[in-house]
Amino acid sequence: MVHFTAEEKAAITGLWGRVNVEEAGGEALGRLLVVYPWTQRFFDNFGNLSSPSAIMGNPKVKAHGKKVLTSFGDAVKNMDNLKGAFAKLSELHCDKLHVDPENFRLLGNVLVIILASHFGREFTPELQAAWQKLVAGVATALAHKIKGHAEKQQHRLASGPLVITSKLPDTMVRFTAEEKDVVASLWAKMNVEVAGGESLGRFLAVYSWTQRFFYSFANLYSESAIMGNPKVKACGRKVLTSFGNAIKHMDDLKGTFAHLSELHFDKLHVDSENFRVSSGHACALFFHPGICSLLSNMILIVLQPTSARNLPKRPRFPGRS
Repeated sequence: MVHFTAEEKAAITGLWGRVNVEEAGGEALGRLLVVYPWTQRFFDNFGNLSSPSAIMGNPKVKAHGKKVLTSFGDAVKNMDNLKGAFAKLSELHCDKLHVDPENFRLLGNVLVIILASHFGREFTPELQAAWQKLVAGVATALAHKIKGHAEKQQHRLASGPLVITSKLPDTMVRFTAEEKDVVASLWAKMNVEVAGGESLGRFLAVYSWTQRFFYSFANLYSESAIMGNPKVKACGRKVLTSFGNAIKHMDDLKGTFAHLSELHFDKLHVDSENFRVSSGHACALFFHPGICSLLSNMILIVLQPTSARNLPKRPRFPGRS
């Protein structure tokens, strides 16, 4: 299970004490249902979920989101025993609701993005790392029973020959005209140099095991060293500039990233998890052209305080300016 340092516990508890559970819970669940629409199948009795505005304004979504985030508070109180704290919920979701454990991870990532949105620059890479650790631990605890069942099923499958009877499904991402306009519009406002450096910096600080691919970058010993490292900033800009090719070629992401896929797979041997999309498939660099990965989550988080200056003012959590 996950182990937390005293500093991580203090950082998590300190921020949690300032979270408006009702507001953040409703927004987190609402965004989950909007961004990952296949999760809506567990909420068929919630009425109108036909559009983003309908979902975000749905009182049942808000109420259940508050309930979910209130339960999440048990994680903050029981960081040394997440498995025990969520044993009953794990059994409920496994035996009765049959929820895909991937959904727990998705909700955790959405929550981290919401926290970044509400707390802005206060949500430092160090604080984000602690929260990513917590939401990952909760997801693992909730999926415990499900994983046990999956292991039994895997054992049964291993006893006989594996027969593939059909081709793999087409997992190519397709965008509507409206989605293309939204993505392109936000991208045009982005400062690639600033956002690229911060995205890669947060990536290396939060997921420290990825630093092994950047051993030539010298000092990566601390959050401040990483965020101030000129090589990190330069490479981040290069990465995000390449990411811009996705904006220009949304109808052919696989072809656009073919050369980079070959480079990262055959020569650099980069773990595909580093490019992992939320649907559970590998992204364009690893055979699936999705634009939502560990690194992409960093970009989303970096965009929160950066783009806020260009958006209408919105309510903040109590105690915030």
